[in-house]
Amino acid sequence: RALNACELALAVLIVVALVIGRPNAGVIVATLVAIGALLVQVIAVRPCLTRRSDAVLADARQAESGRSNAHFVYVGFEVVKVVALLVGGILLLSA
Repeated sequence: RALNACELALAVLIVVALVIGRPNAGVIVATLVAIGALLVQVIAVRPCLTRRSDAVLADARQAESGRSNAHFVYVGFEVVKVVALLVGGILLLSA
């Protein structure tokens, strides 16, 4: 939760920097993709992970009922964020 809060704060700072700096469209798109992935993680995926971990902590037999794919989805969005931020950074440096 703390990491997501830090990421959201940094996303706000990046948006402010983009408004002030007016970079090219590629940088804006890459940043929006990264922020969109973060929002999906926080709004959709994290609650699923929290429900699952709460259920397992409450009853260990829940863990035996099968694995949750939400972790893979979360990691997938992490990869999307990393790639988007790398592309945005490369576009900023090449401008």
